[in-house]
Formats: sequence, structure tokens, C-alpha cells
Amino acid sequence: MFGSSFKPPQSLAGRIPAAPRPTTSLQKMSHSLPLVFHLLITGIYFTIALTVSILTHIIDGPLLSSWTMMTTIAHSFMKAVLSTHSPQGRHSFDIVRFATGFKLPKFLFDADIKETSITVENSDILSDAVKEALQVKGKLNFEPEMESVRTIEGEWVRDKDSANDNVILYLHGGAHIFMSPHTHRAITTRVSKHTKSAVFVPNYRLAPENPFPSAIEDALACYLALTQPEGVLLSKSRFNQETQVVSNTRVFLMGDSSGGCLCLQLLQVLRELNLPMPAGAILLSPFLDHKMESSSWHTNWNTDFLSLDMKGVKWAVEIYSNGIELGHSAISPIYANLQDFPPILIQSGDSEVVSDDALRFYQLATTAGSQVELQLYRHMFHVFHTFPFLKESEVAFMKISSFVESQKGELESDSGISIENYKDETPSVSNIYLIDGQGKTDIYTKI
Repeated sequence: MFGSSFKPPQSLAGRIPAAPRPTTSLQKMSHSLPLVFHLLITGIYFTIALTVSILTHIIDGPLLSSWTMMTTIAHSFMKAVLSTHSPQGRHSFDIVRFATGFKLPKFLFDADIKETSITVENSDILSDAVKEALQVKGKLNFEPEMESVRTIEGEWVRDKDSANDNVILYLHGGAHIFMSPHTHRAITTRVSKHTKSAVFVPNYRLAPENPFPSAIEDALACYLALTQPEGVLLSKSRFNQETQVVSNTRVFLMGDSSGGCLCLQLLQVLRELNLPMPAGAILLSPFLDHKMESSSWHTNWNTDFLSLDMKGVKWAVEIYSNGIELGHSAISPIYANLQDFPPILIQSGDSEVVSDDALRFYQLATTAGSQVELQLYRHMFHVFHTFPFLKESEVAFMKISSFVESQKGELESDSGISIENYKDETPSVSNIYLIDGQGKTDIYTKI
């Protein structure tokens, strides 16, 4: 077979490790063929996979007892997409980045979406400060060309009924190499709707062109632009359109998957630089251990759709890490000093491959004295929040609303949704809850 693996552009030649060949015969064959034939083969595979899943659901019942037919279809479709598009596949980057660049029409969402940008001055100074804070200065394989003044694109998402002055800085997921604010509008618009907050989603830099710690530098620049803390000479970051400065006590960090990791990386930097902390952080299915040694990668392989070629995932993580060990606290926050963090809410499916990341982080962070609540959603897969037809997704957004409201000292959400405040649902012996699609909550004890 010829050319089934990703070939880096000339600008990256020699700077990133060579991609391994895809593992399965189907991947090797389809990614070695011209794009049109690859699309034809994957289309046939999708059709077969969906048909088999639907028939199995009808004849033998769902894979997990609580799944509806729509849950089965969503799981099967996503699993087929990821099974045929390993990160190192020759066509994967082109296809996923094309899809990432496609803007879903704004009229599909009941929210005001406006594109904006941030100008970052003294970008080189900010970059050095981040590396010092994370203790990686002088240890990177290579550093992208750095301009003293640069621009970060992004978008504001505001529900038409937004009524408070909270701001959520949303950092999208995508394994550090894919996705954009456009791909996450199904989540960010619902975040704004339920929390009645403005949501800012930056289009931060991605690997392999801009590996670690580029995304962290962008996230910090966005946080500084939002809060404008007094006496901070680190960088002059400002919105190019008029935007009201927000107190750090009204800002929440939020992110899914690798975006959840980015939230914790940013918190580490804020702490080490003695910058004001946000009001809290909300992590959705966070990917926190880049060594990927936890047992859930194996036990939940069939129930999650995040069943990517593991060789490809490890390669993607390696090109992101930029020469830093995967067990370094700057790359994998689960190994970091977890003291002095603001309140954190974690939501994860109990049937996804990174569920152990959430469990281990909870145990380590609470031992370190940080205030963390972990909500595990029964039978749910990776970032189930994406799918609005899932009852678990709706319950999760209600809980997010309650968390945001609770940081203002209020006992109940003002979202208009009748659901008990999460702080009143269980005794204080544990802050790990198992939640189903009806909002029923039990104490999770399997630790």
C-alpha cells in the first residue's frame, strides 16, 4: 500500500514525528486511495454500520439498556466516522479541517452569534510567562514564529434572553488538533440559553502547526482581554470591538474533552502568575491524562464512540506535546498541583473511554483541598452534551445552570426549569453523583 498516513507540509518537515500507518486494513486501504474513493468506501461502511446497529437494537435490544433508538443511531454514526478517520490517516486532516471550517448557518440557532477578534500586544512576553509558569522554558522541540502583535479570532454567543453579566470563556475540544468555535455551536448556544450568560469562544491555535503551549497562551490572552486585571503588565490584550470589561468573579471557564484539559492548564498558569482566578470551571468529558493508561480506555471501548486508532491518538498527543513528557503536569493536568483552584464541576459519561480521567482528577483534587463536584451520567458516551435529543444532555445543562447560579450564593437556578439544586441532592459524604436521563441522582460508590 502507498501513502496511507498523514504527510506533514514542508514547513513542518523534520519538526514533528512521522505518522504511523493506520492500524486496520480498511483504514490502510481507504486512506491510500484518492479522496473520492476514500469517501465512497467510508460511505458504504457508514451505511452498513448504521443498518447493523439499528437491526441489532430492534432484534436484541440496545447496547446499553437506557439507550433509545436515537441514542443508538448517534453512537453508531459517530463511531463509524471516527473508526474510518484515524488521526494519522492521509485524508483525515483535510476532511476534518474542511468540516471544521464550515460555518453552520446562524439561523439554525436561537441565539445571537457575532464574530469578533482580540489583538494581543507583547505576545512574546506573554509566551515566555506561560512557559515559565508551566516550567517548560527551553524544553520544547520547536517554537512557532512569534509576532509581537497578533490577532485571535473568536465569536460571541448570546441567547436572546440573556439576563445577567456572567461571561463563560468556552474552550472547544478536538484532541488539540481539530475543531473550532463553529463546530461547537450546538453546545455553546445551549450554554448561553441555560446559564443566561454571554459565551466567548476563541479560535485558538492548534497543533501540529502550533503545538503546546500555543493554545494556553491564546486562552490566557482571551482571559486577560475579558477581565483586564489592574496592575498586570504581562500583555495588552483587547477586543477589537467594544466589549465591557468583566470582573474575574463573573467569568467561568468551560471546555469539553481537550478543551477541558486546556481549562485546567490555564488555571495552573493563572495560579503560578498570581493572577485573579475565575469564579469557577466546568469540564465536559475532560481528557486529562495524555499517557492514556487508565482502564476505561479498554472497559468502555465498545460503549463510547471515541474508539480511534490508538496508535493515531498517541501520535496526535505526541505532536501536540512538543517534546514535553506526556506525564508532565503541564501536558496532563491530572499530575499537577491541584491546590488553590476555584470551584470545579465535571460532567462525564460513565461509559466513555476517558471516564477514569474524571474520577482520578476528582480524587486527587479533593485530596488537595480543591472544591470539585463530579457528575457521571449513566450509559453516556463522550461529550454527550452535543446531542440535544438526549434527555441526559438536557439534564446536564440544567445542572450547569445550577452550578453557575450557586457561585452567586443562590439556592436555586433562575433558568425556569424545575429541577432540584445539585447541592441539595445527596449527603456530604461524597461529591460524586450518578445521574440518569430523568435527573435521578444516586451517590456513586464504585471508587
